[in-house]
Amino acid sequence: MVDDVRYLKDRLNFTAEHRQTFFPSGRYRSQEGVVQKTFASVPRDTVVKLYERYKVDFDIFGYDRPNW
Repeated sequence: MVDDVRYLKDRLNFTAEHRQTFFPSGRYRSQEGVVQKTFASVPRDTVVKLYERYKVDFDIFGYDRPNW
């Protein structure tokens, strides 16, 4: 998997900011803060629509509904 992630980072030509957001280095980071930061500029109605679109995935994988 490490090789796959390295390949994706190079192939997609992510900026340093994107790399840190989507491929954080080091120990485990709380994803809640990363997600909030990522979606901070997305209109709330769009976030709600995204959630509704992927609600089945949230249910299947046991993710809680975002409270932000």
